[in-house]
Amino acid sequence: MVDTCPNPNCRHRSKRKLRPLVISIIRDNVDESKTNRHQHIADMFAQHPSLALHFEPPVFSPGVPSRDIRNRIKFLQYANQAGLIPKVEWEAIQKAVDEQSGGSHNRPADMNKKCIEKDEDAPKHETIDPFRYLATTTIIKNSDEDKEFFDDDQSNQKRKKKWYPEIETKPLVPISPDRKGPEADILLPYSMELWRKGKALNRDRSVFACTLAHLIAMKRMVGKNADSEHDLNNSVEKCGGNDFDFILEDNTRAFAGLGCIPCEKTGNVVNENCEWTGWSCECANRIWDFIEASNYDSGGNKMGQVDDSNPMSFTQVPPCHLRYYGWLGSLPNLTWLYQCHIPRTGLPRDSGEIGTIFPFPTKDDMALDLSTESHFNQKSQNEALSRDNEALSGSNVREEVRTNTKEPKFSTPGGTAIFGAFAYSISAPAYRSLIHQLQNDVGSMLWKSKKMRAYKVKAIDKILPRHVRENFGRNSVHVTNKVAFVRGPMLGSLLHKHWDKSFCESTEWQFSLSCCESSISAPYNINVDGSNVWDRVWLPESERKIVEHRKCYGEWIRKDELKI
Repeated sequence: MVDTCPNPNCRHRSKRKLRPLVISIIRDNVDESKTNRHQHIADMFAQHPSLALHFEPPVFSPGVPSRDIRNRIKFLQYANQAGLIPKVEWEAIQKAVDEQSGGSHNRPADMNKKCIEKDEDAPKHETIDPFRYLATTTIIKNSDEDKEFFDDDQSNQKRKKKWYPEIETKPLVPISPDRKGPEADILLPYSMELWRKGKALNRDRSVFACTLAHLIAMKRMVGKNADSEHDLNNSVEKCGGNDFDFILEDNTRAFAGLGCIPCEKTGNVVNENCEWTGWSCECANRIWDFIEASNYDSGGNKMGQVDDSNPMSFTQVPPCHLRYYGWLGSLPNLTWLYQCHIPRTGLPRDSGEIGTIFPFPTKDDMALDLSTESHFNQKSQNEALSRDNEALSGSNVREEVRTNTKEPKFSTPGGTAIFGAFAYSISAPAYRSLIHQLQNDVGSMLWKSKKMRAYKVKAIDKILPRHVRENFGRNSVHVTNKVAFVRGPMLGSLLHKHWDKSFCESTEWQFSLSCCESSISAPYNINVDGSNVWDRVWLPESERKIVEHRKCYGEWIRKDELKI
C-alpha cells in the first residue's frame, strides 16, 4: 500500500483514504457470493485502482427488511437501533419482554421471538406484550343510555357500524413536553404511538424500512458524536463522523474515469510496483474538490459567513450540515437546475474542472427563475427548456423504444427538484436535531388524512433536506453539479419499479448537462450525448451488458430480460 497516489494527474494524491459506509441488507445463512449487491460494492472499491488507492474497504450497515417490521418486537428493535425510542421507554420494553420470555438469561439476544414456549403444561404460544410497563389500558363502561343512543343513530343507516367501548390509556413513563400531534397521540408513550401507526402501513412499509435503515446508518456514521456536542470546525471534512466520511446505498456506482489499462498480472488492480497505468481518479477528486469548496469560499475564507443583505445569494459558504455526493431529478428539473439555479446560486463561479456547489433548490427558487422578474426572461427560458427536452427525446440524439406506457413523464419543471439519498453525509448537530424532532413528532414520518385507510410514510430523501434547511438555514445543504456517484442502471428497485428507466435517462441527462458547460452566466449548449456516462462509471459485467444492449438497440431492459 502506498501513501501517495501514483497518478501524476490526481489533484489529491497525498490525501488520506476516504471511508464509505454502505447500507445493504445482510441475510443470515446466505452465501456471500449470492448477495450480488453486497458483493458488487465490495468489488468496486477493491478491484479498480482509482478506487482502491483512495477508499478504504467499505463497511456495511445492515438494511431493514420490510417483512421484519410486521412483527411488533422486531419493529421496536429496529426503531431502537435507529435511535427513535427514548431510553426510558426502551428499558421498560426490555423489562416486559424479559419477564414474559422466561427471564433475560433465556431471552434471545435480538428479541425476535414473538411467541415463547415455556413448559409442557402451559399453552404452547403466548403473545408478548412489550408495552406492559409503558401504559395501562382500561375500558370505560358506558351507560345503557349511551348504547341506546348509538343504536338509534344507526337505525336509519343501511350499513350498521359496530359499537366499540371507549378505552382510556394512562402512561406509566414520563412524556416529553415537546411532543407534537393530536392530544390523543401525545398522551401515549412514543413507542406505542409509533407502533399503532406503523402497524397500519400498507405499501409504504418498504419506504419506512428504508427510512429506518438510513437512520441506523447515520447513527453509526456520527458515532460518539450522536449523543454529545461536537464542534464542526474541529474537523476538516465538517460533514461526517469520526469513523466514516459518507453513506452510500448498495445501488450506487462510482465514477472511475477513462483510460484505465488493466495490469496483466493483477487484472484491475495496480501492478506490484504501484506504477501508474493510465487510470484516472475521478471519483476521489470530485469528492475532495466538493469537500474543499464546501468548506471554503472563493476567496479562501473559512465557512460560517453568510451575506445577510442578499439571502438568495451563495457568495459565502455557511456551515455545511448535509452534503450530497450523488443526486437525481426529473429531466425538466435537471434542465432548470443547470440552466438557471446553478448559474445564479453556485459557488465558485469560475469553477471549471473542479465543479460548482449550490444550495438545495426549493419551490421558491423555481418560481423565482421561471417568473418574469427573474434574470432569465420567462419566454426565452421556456423556449430553452422546450428545446432541450426535445433534443433529449428527439431522433437527432437517439431513438427511444418505450415498452412501458405507464412510466411517468414530465414536460415542465416542478415538484421536488432533487431526489435520492444514495450518496450523502450529515453532520453530528444535524443528526441530533433530526432525531430530536422525530422523537417528538411521529407525524413527521407517518401521516394519514381522514379518508385514508392506511398511513403514508415520508421518504428519507424528503425528510433530510427539509429538516436541515429549516433548522440550520437554507444554505446549510450543499449540492455539487459534478456528482461522484450515480445510481446503477436498471437494478430493479423494489420501491420504484416504474422509475427504473427514468433513473437511467436522468443520469445520462445530468452527465450531459454537467459536461456541456460553456458559460456559467448563460444557458448551457447541449452538444454531448449523455449515454457515455456509463463508460466513466464502474459497472459489473452484468450491468455492462445491459448498457451495451441499450447502445445497440436503444432500449433499456432489466437483467432478467437480458439474453446471455
